Amino acid sequence: QFEGAARSTFTLFGGDSARLPIAPYSLVTFSQDGDLIDWAAEALVVGSFTAPGNSDVIAIGAKDLNKEWTQWLIPDLGSRRTPPQLLAMPETPDILPIAPDGAGNRLSVAGAAADLDGDDFDEALWLMPRGPEGCALLIYDIDYGDPSAPRAVLKQQLDLDEPCATPELVASDL
Repeated sequence: QFEGAARSTFTLFGGDSARLPIAPYSLVTFSQDGDLIDWAAEALVVGSFTAPGNSDVIAIGAKDLNKEWTQWLIPDLGSRRTPPQLLAMPETPDILPIAPDGAGNRLSVAGAAADLDGDDFDEALWLMPRGPEGCALLIYDIDYGDPSAPRAVLKQQLDLDEPCATPELVASDL
């Protein structure tokens, strides 16, 4: 019970018979019509996206990284009050967080959280290839003004001419 309403939260950890040393976090929620929405969390960052001091999680969700990716919000992770929420993305860049390798494609994304504009709310930063010749840094504001319809708003895209098949990204207060 929470505020008089019955609620439950569950988390699924995927695995298979190959016993790979990876357990991707599943982002599961239900749509208004009761349909199950399930995406694998391929990369995530922790920051204060919904309120100063919160431990919120933003994850890149994927069903098929070759075609589509989304962003998900798990607000105030320690409170266990809100399940993962699919973020509306009004502007989705035509970039996929993958890089080709000898066996096909592999995940190629690095993330960080940083308060770049000094408003006490973190932005989500994603660094990923934008083809074999370049890299893109995507900076997203998380609009949580309406908790029932959170959005990831692309604030800026910085295109770099260096390739980043295995990107690394760290935010520092300098």
